Amino acid sequence: MAVMKDIFSKQEGDTKREKQTLKLKIVKLREMKGRAQDKYVSEDLSSADYKQIVSRYDEQILDLQNKLIELDSIKSGFDRYLSLGLPLLSNLDKHFVNTTIE
Repeated sequence: MAVMKDIFSKQEGDTKREKQTLKLKIVKLREMKGRAQDKYVSEDLSSADYKQIVSRYDEQILDLQNKLIELDSIKSGFDRYLSLGLPLLSNLDKHFVNTTIE
């Protein structure tokens, strides 16, 4: 069980780093979107260009946010596996002996 915890802990560390990277990318995209807004207000961008840029950034931000949600669900799966699956496997012989044949 300790080995599995170590494996999951390592994976959790990798997940945390990946989440941090995704969050930084989201911040950068929002900053770029803000700069596009500034250029649009100062009339350095046409309306069509502005809409295209903002749409592209919004799509990328949404994609990254979905990846963050996906990473959170993976971690919760590991927690469930550790709390429910491993004790069952540890006591498999007892479950096998106590089970009725039907």
